[in-house]
Amino acid sequence: MVITMTPMTNNGVLMMIMVLMMMMMMMKAMMTMTTTTTTTMTTTT
Repeated sequence: MVITMTPMTNNGVLMMIMVLMMMMMMMKAMMTMTTTTTTTMTTTT
């Protein structure tokens, strides 16, 4: 993991938490509206 490489400082922990939260949100959004995302992607491109 990246935890061992990066120094365990407040900033590092905060960044990790933020990234984790973002990932969770993205996953939830994708799970909730997969059809809408796919349609928008195809239409935009």
